[in-house]
Amino acid sequence: MLEHLVVRLPRRPGDVSWVVLDSDGQRLSPQTHGTLEDAAAQAASRRVLVLVSGLDATSRQATLPVKSPKRLRQMLPYSLEDTVAEDVDRLHFAAGPRDASGTVPVTMVTRRQMDSWLEDCEQAGLAPDRVYCEADGVPIVPGAMTLVAEGDRTYGRVPGEAAFALQGFTLPEVLQIAYGGADESSELPHVTLFADNDGYALCESDVAWLREQGVSLDVKLLREGVLPRLGATLVGRPGCDLLQGPYGKQPDWQSWVRPWRLAASLLLGVIVLAIAGEGVRYLALSRDDRIVTEMLETACRQNTQSVDLASCEAEIRRRLAVTVDGTEAGFLLTLEEMAQAWNEDARLEALSYRTGVMDLRIVAQSVSALDEFSRDISSNGRLQASIQSANPTQDGILGRLQIVVSPQ
Repeated sequence: MLEHLVVRLPRRPGDVSWVVLDSDGQRLSPQTHGTLEDAAAQAASRRVLVLVSGLDATSRQATLPVKSPKRLRQMLPYSLEDTVAEDVDRLHFAAGPRDASGTVPVTMVTRRQMDSWLEDCEQAGLAPDRVYCEADGVPIVPGAMTLVAEGDRTYGRVPGEAAFALQGFTLPEVLQIAYGGADESSELPHVTLFADNDGYALCESDVAWLREQGVSLDVKLLREGVLPRLGATLVGRPGCDLLQGPYGKQPDWQSWVRPWRLAASLLLGVIVLAIAGEGVRYLALSRDDRIVTEMLETACRQNTQSVDLASCEAEIRRRLAVTVDGTEAGFLLTLEEMAQAWNEDARLEALSYRTGVMDLRIVAQSVSALDEFSRDISSNGRLQASIQSANPTQDGILGRLQIVVSPQ
């Protein structure tokens, strides 16, 4: 089961807090405080989620038609520049997953602040897999406004709106900011308040007053602190990961390849063996080619007094195509006529050719097949084939034929 190390960075240098959660958001360790180096020591074999201050990051919502992540990041600064006081060129924009209505949650933070957070993590040896604004960890309660009170800070989420973070405001003031007046209690949805011990101590009287005003409000105490609750929300429902665009992590090719390392090694071994086998075969064929070439050169030297294979081939073709009594009755022509009349059921036992006469020894299925072969050769009028003998054997009829030039 994948474990998550959720590390919360303080707004100002000081205590870092962290907690370990399972893939269902259940706490596997108590919330711990210490240095960033102490937190980094717990990161082995765990997915690291870093939460940054909700007072230093701003959440908004945007409705844009584009779906390409790269194109979306390019358009966000221009679509939201009227909602921020900071120069958009100094801001980093991160988009979250698009909801069913096409709305895209967006988190904005100054590049200077983003660089500072990542530099602190790098110096401590902590490599975050995700970086979220802590306000994205506010739980989602369908049909209800959700608030998280931690000391004098209040994080909230209005149904259908982006999460927010406020400091130094009372609960009635938070409702007034979110809905335009706590006295209009009939227009307020049900409110679910999560609070740590300090947060509840500060807003306990406000809770009582709001209930007297008719506000439907439930309180859930987080005695272990708010971090496990924020982390559990982000494990189950990821928010806007700030590691996008110029801060996006480069693909870890090594981790992708590692599961396939054995299969790749086996495949490489098969390829090497195949190449080696082809190499051995090539060497054997090269040796046979060299032997055959030497034999041809010897035969050419003995019969044509030439070792040039091209000249030897031309001379052999000339000799095989010689005419007899002025007719085209060369060996090649005779062989061509025989091939056209050949029956695939017959078997050639022997062939000899001398001065225009070709003698054949053939095994045919029957005497009639042998006779048909003889007549087919003679049908063109240029050659005359005659059966010299036909003797039955175990395989068929062994016939001897002679092919000569027809008299003109």
